[in-house]
Amino acid sequence: MNFGDILDDWEKKYSHSRSKKLEPGHYEKKYKKRKRTVESTCDITQIVKKSHEILEDWLLHNVVPDKDMLLAEHDKQCRLSDARQIHLVPADASVDLHGLSRDAAWRRLDMFVSDCVCRGYTKILIIHGKGNHSGGDPVLADMVRSFIEYDSRLGKSGHPGIKDGGTGATWVLIKKRKNNKDK
Repeated sequence: MNFGDILDDWEKKYSHSRSKKLEPGHYEKKYKKRKRTVESTCDITQIVKKSHEILEDWLLHNVVPDKDMLLAEHDKQCRLSDARQIHLVPADASVDLHGLSRDAAWRRLDMFVSDCVCRGYTKILIIHGKGNHSGGDPVLADMVRSFIEYDSRLGKSGHPGIKDGGTGATWVLIKKRKNNKDK
């Protein structure tokens, strides 16, 4: 049995349930009505898209600040400005240089600082170790100190408390970037 035979059987079974015969062009009229509905739906979709674009544009130009975030940032900046409170501000990120050579540690530290500057971090922690296994003077601690002095993006630095690494780590404040948008 092919599809045509199945269709004929179905027509015979259910043709008596139709109360009226369909006139020629019935489906064309129905299609036109459906097409008009689709077109009006497209118009509504375009209107919604345009409204969404207008709202996004307004939000971009009339930014409503997040007051909680601003308050937290202000609190953090106040603590950073008070030299006695700097050690209380937690580091935004940290890097562990244990086991690296001087050159590898310098490259890794440069990439780490670049990433932190891009992310807008204000305080970072560099874990370099105390140099107990260096067989002499601590290599990485001196290298970190030199790097901080060399890099113009970095500002104040110091050693954290014992629980954060003591003299085996160094915290550093990242200087604020100047916006080039004003120029």
